Amino acid sequence: MRIRHIEVFNAIYSIGSVSGAARYLNITQPTASKVLKNAEHYLGYLLFIRVDGKLIATPEAEILYKKTAEINSQLIELRQLSENLKKTGTGKIKIAAIPAIGIEFLPRAMQAYQQLHADVQFEIQLYQSQDVVKALFAHEKDIGIIFAGESYPGTTQSKLTQGQCVCVCAEDIFTDKVTVTMADIADQKIISMENSGPLEQLFHHELANETLANNSANITAQTYLVAKNLAALGSGVAIMDEFSARTSSYGAVAIKPVVPPLHYQVIAVTLEQTSLSVDAERFVRFLAKFLSEQTIAAQRSIDCA
Repeated sequence: MRIRHIEVFNAIYSIGSVSGAARYLNITQPTASKVLKNAEHYLGYLLFIRVDGKLIATPEAEILYKKTAEINSQLIELRQLSENLKKTGTGKIKIAAIPAIGIEFLPRAMQAYQQLHADVQFEIQLYQSQDVVKALFAHEKDIGIIFAGESYPGTTQSKLTQGQCVCVCAEDIFTDKVTVTMADIADQKIISMENSGPLEQLFHHELANETLANNSANITAQTYLVAKNLAALGSGVAIMDEFSARTSSYGAVAIKPVVPPLHYQVIAVTLEQTSLSVDAERFVRFLAKFLSEQTIAAQRSIDCA
């Protein structure tokens, strides 16, 4: 069977009529009927018969459908992928980002960039790290913004900025400390992350290296912003990046650097075999400068606290 035969056959089988299949495929009914007849002629047997005015699949069609349904599904995915590729380079920069950067600081960068380049459009969606990369491989997004830590074959990674992890807690905790250690943190209830990313893994690795165990009941949050709000309520302490620590929340918190320092990198991820548009490449450079300036400002504000 040819690809067009499979598309029309599966549509007729699923919908139950030639006219309905034609509407679904956005073709005329005579065209759908002609393709069906061509398919039957090619195969040498009927695929459908009419019984009391209804279209009934033949036993041969039932067997074929079990095989062609998967092929047709792949054809639909291929068509969607082709459409996504066609939209690349249309002046819209499509970004997938983790919430730590995407909730507040990436929108700030986008706004600042559009003040310089008003004709550029943005599309942003927030994901967990692994889903950011999935969106790239599906060609749904052009650029992924994540924390460094995992290796993703078939991608190119470029550093945007480097920062230092901080401890976020209620203002009445660690009042006598400018910095906090792993031992200090282990004495508190720790707010962990639901989907442990590179930062969370780094923190727990350091905690294990210090042979420290936290015996208090932990709370698990889905995002660092939720963890920050829980910390503001006094539910525990959370270790996170400086961007998440400075993202707006509904409660005041204290932000303390962790010693010894736990460093992280924010990176831009792109597909190795796909070229970015001129606008997208220019925005990545702009974002690196913007986030680096924000990191320096965050460190200064912590030092002055």
